[in-house]
Amino acid sequence: MKKIPFKDYFLARIKNIPFTVMMVVFLLFCWGSAIYMATMLPERLRDFFLCLGMPLLVLALFPVEYWIGFHCGNLLVFIIIIATVGGIVGPCYNVYSLVPSSDVIVHAITGAMLFFLGYMLAEKLFGTEDGQKPFFSRVLFSVAFCFMIGVLWEFIEFLAVETMHFDMLQDTYVDTIESYLLGGSQNDLVALNDITETWVFYNGGADVYVIDGGYLDIGIYDTMYDLLIATLGTVIAVVIVTFSYFFYPKINRELLPHLVDRRVPVQPESEKNAAETAVSGTGSEADAVETSGALDDTNATNATNAEQK
Repeated sequence: MKKIPFKDYFLARIKNIPFTVMMVVFLLFCWGSAIYMATMLPERLRDFFLCLGMPLLVLALFPVEYWIGFHCGNLLVFIIIIATVGGIVGPCYNVYSLVPSSDVIVHAITGAMLFFLGYMLAEKLFGTEDGQKPFFSRVLFSVAFCFMIGVLWEFIEFLAVETMHFDMLQDTYVDTIESYLLGGSQNDLVALNDITETWVFYNGGADVYVIDGGYLDIGIYDTMYDLLIATLGTVIAVVIVTFSYFFYPKINRELLPHLVDRRVPVQPESEKNAAETAVSGTGSEADAVETSGALDDTNATNATNAEQK
């Protein structure tokens, strides 16, 4: 058995019209946004990198599907694209500030998306054995996968802040501070309540910036909210997948990636020689070659047809 060439897989994949339309529109949006952000460099350097980097995550779908041996349905691809677009328009076009709830929606969708992709990985690692125990084992693995990716993403945001000075974390105004550090001891808690204004002296005290509305938290609330909301999206995905498993399997066929065998049988050399011998007395040499390769061609066609569904 050998895997069909990547070119055959790719050509069959893009014959799926809804899939191709979604990918083309998505890439045009990302590349157009990157060009727009490039006109405002270096101030929009973070946004420029986001517009170039985020599409790579979606384009990675092709090699991942091919090498792992899975097929993602159009509904799941749409969810992946929506989550990625949200990660671009939120910070790059100030949508997070204009529509605060958009951040909640994007992270909830991302949590669900990671669950579906984690289920794909679980099936690859543990197999597709049917039954409630294997099913719930894959669900548990997928939930843990979501938590892992969520934590790793927060690490990436923190490193971007610390090393590249990109403001990847959404700041929050708070009106209360409770700190043992200010008290100088783990037994002395200092509580500052009803904070209305903060004065920040910088440049060695030469300049001052006044923060109206309280004290500025620089990331902890954003990090925890992101993780909590992504967890909520994961829980919703678990409920949907579990309901579909017991009552309406068609939903899972659209949401969950499924295994696709992209291998084709390799005809043994002895069989090829026998085929050539059988036709040598009644046909040309070209006929013999065509006959010996017919099995490979037929199976390759069957494997690529699965990508178009």
